[in-house]
Amino acid sequence: MTSTQVNCFLATVRTGTIAGAAKELYLSIQSVSTHIQNLEKEFSLTLFFRHQGGVTLTPEGQRFYRFALAWVDTYTSSLKSIE
Repeated sequence: MTSTQVNCFLATVRTGTIAGAAKELYLSIQSVSTHIQNLEKEFSLTLFFRHQGGVTLTPEGQRFYRFALAWVDTYTSSLKSIE
């Protein structure tokens, strides 16, 4: 799991679309999609229900969302502690 994958996941949750996440992160739609797919493969999870209007979290995605928020908090705190 990389910080880019987590950022792509969280931006997709925030915007409700992969395209919205791509725009927010200044990445291509394909890049965001690939990062999310790799995250899903790594953990053997389906994080989003994909539909024509965007995406919504699966139950697994909801649990991963809580984990991702905690991971970002820990990651940010760790970086601050070494500055």
